[in-house]
Amino acid sequence: MKIGIDARFSDIAGIARYAQNLISNLEIEDNINEYVVFSLYKNLNWYQPQKNNFKAVEANFPYYSFSEQLLFPFKIWQAKVDLMHFLNFNVPLLYFGKYIITIHDLIYEDHSTFGMTTRSRPYYLLKKVVAKLMIRWSTFRAEKIIVPSLATKLKLIEKLHISGDKIIVTYEGIDGSWIDNVKLKQEKDTDFLASYGIKPPYLLYVSTMYPYKNHKLLIDAFRDLLSQNPRTMLQLVLVAKEDSFTQKIREYIKNQNLETEVIIPIKEEDCGFLNDQKLQIIFRNAQLYVTPSLAEGFGLTILEAWAARVPVLVSDIPILKEIGDGGVEFFNPRNQKQMVEKIDELLINQELRNRLISKGLERLGNFSWVRMANQTKEIYNQANS
Repeated sequence: MKIGIDARFSDIAGIARYAQNLISNLEIEDNINEYVVFSLYKNLNWYQPQKNNFKAVEANFPYYSFSEQLLFPFKIWQAKVDLMHFLNFNVPLLYFGKYIITIHDLIYEDHSTFGMTTRSRPYYLLKKVVAKLMIRWSTFRAEKIIVPSLATKLKLIEKLHISGDKIIVTYEGIDGSWIDNVKLKQEKDTDFLASYGIKPPYLLYVSTMYPYKNHKLLIDAFRDLLSQNPRTMLQLVLVAKEDSFTQKIREYIKNQNLETEVIIPIKEEDCGFLNDQKLQIIFRNAQLYVTPSLAEGFGLTILEAWAARVPVLVSDIPILKEIGDGGVEFFNPRNQKQMVEKIDELLINQELRNRLISKGLERLGNFSWVRMANQTKEIYNQANS
């Protein structure tokens, strides 16, 4: 069987991580099927096939574009694939071959994403209508639908009225090299952190800065925590890619007079985001990992915090309850006072910290990119049978 994978999203945070780990692990696990990996020209450098049954093909059709809709189907047809795997909902309407689709979340259904665009409101509303139509049409036509969590599956069933038999959960994971590199602190870490203005102890949150990620409430809670404990030497480190949303949070931090206490560690040399090596240093030296998000598709950074032996505090939304399950502490992401109380408790309660670290490492064994790739390979076989 010849399988196509739409990897044009390899420069978008969560989908990029999913695409890279899916493909790299399929290369290890599948010696039978042939694979055609479609990527934008600018992203081809991230993927160089390591085996003869894998091939990289340029598909220079930007996502959410007219060329994607009109020309990408022809490119897929030229590759003569038996089954196509689209890693997001934007399946070309003119593609009529067999395909499966991965739906990472349905955030737009419950949360306004107007703050995520720099375009006008009419453009945003049109885009949202088109997105809703596309996701309904693409999931209706798909042979199988992959989701990263049971919470997302239930949301799909509720919102789109899709049969549960068609939806398969494949949990995401964390690779072994990340775990090996992140677990041991090194003497040179202090110099690295200082170069970014970071002085332990600090709280950490790694996320894009879209409104539903709830950065402002976390900053407000952190400000209250400092005011209640004026002698506390504590920082809040917010890691994100550099974009217009990050700039808005920078302005909010400045308005709160917290520029030395709240750090967004990005330098010009980082080209807009921190690589894994730098991210691992920041993770392993954190005092506490906090996720106040109002919506998620999975929760990969929780796994990364567990691997770094850092206690985790997260919002009590269904997906994070599913992923966390005993390895994290929860709080109401709309309750600033409760957030402050929980952070304070986890900073001073060593017994609770140790229990969360131990349980987190135990939970980590339930998530594996290798397992996810093998499950996906089986889905390919089911969809093409």
